[in-house]
Amino acid sequence: MGNNFIIRSDKRREDRKYDLAEPLVELRIPNLPVYQLKLYDVSQHGSGVVLKPDSRLLPQISVGQELRVRVLAPGVSILEDGDYDATVEHLTEVKTGRFNGHYVVGLSLEKKKGFWL
Repeated sequence: MGNNFIIRSDKRREDRKYDLAEPLVELRIPNLPVYQLKLYDVSQHGSGVVLKPDSRLLPQISVGQELRVRVLAPGVSILEDGDYDATVEHLTEVKTGRFNGHYVVGLSLEKKKGFWL
């Protein structure tokens, strides 16, 4: 006959977020490929990305530099999908942990109206 499914109520104490997608930022810098990087420490007005020390992108950016970026937030995120004006707030070398030797690029973000290509 029809498909029979057994539905069990979830007995966990806390709600779970099942969306596995992480927000990304797309950076376009002249003479370089388009970079899609995972966003870390996302807030409503900024975020960070992690770069390897040998990244071709690293020497092309500096503190105070203004960038146009696109945020790709496929799941529920504090940030909305779309285009942003970004300012590089800091470049910090990570000295310990999982990203030891990498660089965190801190970005402040301001939402733009419309989209750019």
